[in-house]
Amino acid sequence: MLGEHGDSEIASWSTANIGGTPIKSYCKECKNENCPGQIVLKEIFESTKEAVYQIIQKKGSTCFGIGLAVARIIEVIAGNQHSVLTVLTVHNKFDKMENIPFSAPSVVGSKGIEKILPLNISEEEHDKLANSAEIIERAINEIKNSI
Repeated sequence: MLGEHGDSEIASWSTANIGGTPIKSYCKECKNENCPGQIVLKEIFESTKEAVYQIIQKKGSTCFGIGLAVARIIEVIAGNQHSVLTVLTVHNKFDKMENIPFSAPSVVGSKGIEKILPLNISEEEHDKLANSAEIIERAINEIKNSI
């Protein structure tokens, strides 16, 4: 998942894989009669995006999930693990998304984010990610203007 953590987040299906096989190729070749490919991918994306609302409805907040994610990030930094995590940072190298913070795969070590990995996403995904970044930028500007 890339972009905003919310309604405008996107699934990067063009980079997703199963055992190194692109997921879209896997779905075409899986020979499973019950695997309708694009329909399954859309269902996975929607259920992931909507999960937050179910968690809030049942538990009142998402604090435990956030706490677990923060603990993992701290573990990676403290252990200098150089792990790839999808974390939020301000970007300056993605077209139409310069200086806007959003989540993207990055190498994290003792110095924090050590490298932002290239996003080899489709043009459609890039446009959706740029839209998500615009939503984030508008929210930031609203906060700045209200101070």
